[in-house]
Amino acid sequence: MLSGYHRWFLFLLLLLTACSSTLSGSSTSASSRITVYSSLPSDSIEDFLAVFRREHPTIEVDLVFDTAQQLTDDIIASGEAPVADVIWGLPVANALQLEWLDRLKPYAPANLQRVDPRFRDPADPPHWVGTAARVLVFCVNRERMAELNLPIPNSWQALSDPMYQGQITFPFPPTAGSGYLVLATAFQQFGNADGWQYLETLDSSVERYSEDARVACEIPARGDIPIGISFDYRAVQRVEAGDPIEIVYPTDGAGWDVEVNGLVRKPIINPSARIFLDWAISETAVNEYAKVREVLTINYDDTATANPISTDALLDEDIPWIAANRERIMREWTALYADKAQVIPLSDIE
Repeated sequence: MLSGYHRWFLFLLLLLTACSSTLSGSSTSASSRITVYSSLPSDSIEDFLAVFRREHPTIEVDLVFDTAQQLTDDIIASGEAPVADVIWGLPVANALQLEWLDRLKPYAPANLQRVDPRFRDPADPPHWVGTAARVLVFCVNRERMAELNLPIPNSWQALSDPMYQGQITFPFPPTAGSGYLVLATAFQQFGNADGWQYLETLDSSVERYSEDARVACEIPARGDIPIGISFDYRAVQRVEAGDPIEIVYPTDGAGWDVEVNGLVRKPIINPSARIFLDWAISETAVNEYAKVREVLTINYDDTATANPISTDALLDEDIPWIAANRERIMREWTALYADKAQVIPLSDIE
């Protein structure tokens, strides 16, 4: 028979065991839930996530979806206590902003050697890793252009011809990263002074701005405005849908950016965040990206994702300059053009 002392000892031992189990369970639960910040397009991100959830059913993903700059600003403002565990598919210029402010923790995901070194942070381990390049193209309705008796523009310089006044749309820079990329491309193409002159001409030719890159290609597909500046994959979607769209890669250099992933710096790193980043450049993830992206930065030799990158049509960009000058350029552009701009919302095409 147990003495009083031994009964108390046994009670305490059982209590400590229960507490340990509870704490252990809490730790497991915490590590199986992550917050992912993403600006990937709303019409494809859930398909991507479905693949992750099938492969990692015990990890819950809280997706925070917003514009790239809003997500970036949120991480910066959160200081040492960010909500996000990872960034997924943010433009590389935004990732650079976070890297410069020490908001990203270097991490080398599994299969990093599969990533084209031109489209990842050169540091070892890297702060960010690219998954797909997005290229600016002209999304042109050839039937509508024929009706208007207008030639299809083949370059940024040609697009500035006064004959195209009222015939152009492109994403509204204050709300769309693709819109800012159009501005940055003008400066990379023409320099500062001539770049501003070019944007003055371009603004005078814009009939209405578009909420995002999707709208900027679907509006020309409908024939409402015949020329849109959009991303290559959006133009391909319209061609595959049977719309009379001509895809034009500007002969004087197509602007581009890269969708990248990274680990957000936090006092305690959730192990599931690393699992997510490993998956985000895995063969199954890249196979899913390949369904809706034209230029992949990751190559798996034995699958349909083998997609060597041709840079012949790409503008020779200074990505750090684009990131560093964003705030200045946006402030000046907004002061000049935003107040009088009209924007076509996404709801108009849905």
